Amino acid sequence: MTHKKIMGKTPAGGDYFEIYYYDLDGKPVDEEKALKCIIRECKADGTLLNEVFGTCNYDEKILKGVVKMSLKEEFLKIETQAEYDLRRENFRDLPKDKEVQAHLEAIHGKGYVSGNPNGFVGELYKTPPRQRT
Repeated sequence: MTHKKIMGKTPAGGDYFEIYYYDLDGKPVDEEKALKCIIRECKADGTLLNEVFGTCNYDEKILKGVVKMSLKEEFLKIETQAEYDLRRENFRDLPKDKEVQAHLEAIHGKGYVSGNPNGFVGELYKTPPRQRT
């Protein structure tokens, strides 16, 4: 369940709480998987009295697996070109090692890199510049 309603008096004088659960990206998730939440205090007629943003389920396992991901780990979780394009600037300083290059190729196809083979120096093309028609 991505949200729940708890009947009872609230600190702001409401009649019930609503709790909505989200992952780190703000997508609704089940309570057990949530890392963020919004707690709303409402009157019986639905009038919002107070809204609080918080965190939840921050045990050591989640901290190690989700919150403390390295930049490279974040990059390697990307699955589509569209997702990469949205977050491209986040990865500007990511070293382009073989694993990163292979993942980049998997996302948008193998490309030709001009310049130093140990680092990204030139432009990325589907085919080498001299072979294009």
